[in-house]
Amino acid sequence: MTRSKNFTREEVLEKAVPLFWKKGFAETSVHDLEIATGVNKSGLYSEFASKEDLYLATLSHYLTERGRTDWLSDRPLGWRNIERYLNHAEYYTRDLRGCLMVYAIREIPLLSKQAQKILADYHAEVRARILENVVAEKPKGDASKIADMIMLLFSGIAIMQNIRKRNDEPGATAKDFMNVLKKL
Repeated sequence: MTRSKNFTREEVLEKAVPLFWKKGFAETSVHDLEIATGVNKSGLYSEFASKEDLYLATLSHYLTERGRTDWLSDRPLGWRNIERYLNHAEYYTRDLRGCLMVYAIREIPLLSKQAQKILADYHAEVRARILENVVAEKPKGDASKIADMIMLLFSGIAIMQNIRKRNDEPGATAKDFMNVLKKL
């Protein structure tokens, strides 16, 4: 007689996101995943082939649910979209302190080629959307370099979330940067 599962794939992924976010892939054990998800090892392995498979599914799930970049496509393209994207790092990521994708990049040498590809593809997609917005504003400076600076600032904001106090005013970094950016 087979037992029915008491969990959904979606529930496991939602509970795995904060764990991988906090500890990373290498430092997260299957035991940690059992505790975080409430699903025992055999249940996890019935749904996911391995810890790696669960991690890949978690990254994909995160990108679908939280790795929003859709506002970078809003018309008209331009600084408004970039400012909203940067504010995302300060406002919408405060609970978990930053961005899972930014944190995952620190483990690139330890990750599988598949995980590296997910991260690289996401980075390329975001940069392309940012570049479109910069080009639409016809800056005096090199649009490609400006897009790179924006990507770096987003990553920096995400990382700085770890040392900010919960009651710090969000948005100040993005506002200050946008004021400078509009002059380039």
